[in-house]
Amino acid sequence: MSQLLAKSMIALCAVLAVVLAASTSGAQITGSAPVNWGDDPATVALWTFNGNANNVSNSRTYCAAGEADLTRHVGQQGGLTFDSNNRQEGSASVRLDGGTTLAAQSSINNTRCLRTGSPNQWTMTWWMRNTALNTNTSSPFPMIIFNRDEAAVGSTALNGFYVTYINDGGSTEGRTYACTRAPNDSSDSCTPFIAGAFAPSASWHFGAVQYDGSALKYALDGAAFGGGVTHRLGKNPGTYPFQLSHIVAPGNQSGVIGNEDEVWWTAAVLNQQQICRVRSVGVQGALGWCAPDGMHWMACDTDADCGGAGHAGACNTAFPGVYPQARKGTCVGHLGTGVSVPAGCKVVADLGPCNANLTGSVPPPPPDSPPTPPKLLDAAPIN
Repeated sequence: MSQLLAKSMIALCAVLAVVLAASTSGAQITGSAPVNWGDDPATVALWTFNGNANNVSNSRTYCAAGEADLTRHVGQQGGLTFDSNNRQEGSASVRLDGGTTLAAQSSINNTRCLRTGSPNQWTMTWWMRNTALNTNTSSPFPMIIFNRDEAAVGSTALNGFYVTYINDGGSTEGRTYACTRAPNDSSDSCTPFIAGAFAPSASWHFGAVQYDGSALKYALDGAAFGGGVTHRLGKNPGTYPFQLSHIVAPGNQSGVIGNEDEVWWTAAVLNQQQICRVRSVGVQGALGWCAPDGMHWMACDTDADCGGAGHAGACNTAFPGVYPQARKGTCVGHLGTGVSVPAGCKVVADLGPCNANLTGSVPPPPPDSPPTPPKLLDAAPIN
């Protein structure tokens, strides 16, 4: 009996020695990818701009296949300009030149799922950068996201919302806010200014705008949403395009100069932890990786430990790895990088569990009727 016990102890020690050797030799334990929130039933549309402007979400709760693809603006030729040298997520971004090109007015017309068929509460996130002041414009209102009807008249005129960067009379200071207008309103209702966020530079910023059914709120770079403005949201009835970047009038070159990347529209009303997660690892989770338990974020020495090829920038060495063993970094992507980190988005714990679902098996309410296919108009809009 004693010999059997001795042999068992020797075998156990051998197994422990192998595990210890693997741990100390640098061998990485296999983990798993985070949940892809871009395919969650709450997703309206997700555009990653990796060489195209297709809606890459597999969710069909709101938009039919191909319906939310951003093709061309009314009456204009060509296509979007993609920038593979300047990007924040994936292989490319959209280049915005400030003018009347498709890069400045990239949109699709009569896309019901982005207008009257959109959810009654939602969050939109995106990456953006403003690289230069637009000196060719008399208008101080270049807009980065625009979804409202400027062509209509009467009670439906100007329904919808927009998010803007203010070129403050030639100042290098940037201020940003979101505005909305409902039927029969005579003026916009806007969130408070967020000062100093957009001094033109090569730096990327992470934007989030949210409507919770009664209040429009705006936040930058993973910060908590402000108090916003309590105001009902009028929906764009579909006579003017959903735009990545808007110009006030075709002749005044009032668009944003810079780039935009990974735009996501979801019916989920996100909290700050969820916003921080999206900023850090991406909507699809491509810059994150889960430890074998699925709960913790994987420890890493290189990006290759965070899912292999295509995950450049995932291993963040500002956060030494813990799970399942000590490593140089953790697979948490942009967490804490590029900005003055706001409270609530400073440490790995702020991201929540790695395998957390967004809405799980409970989808948001569908639109009142099935979505319609896209239609390209031939006439330019009236401003």
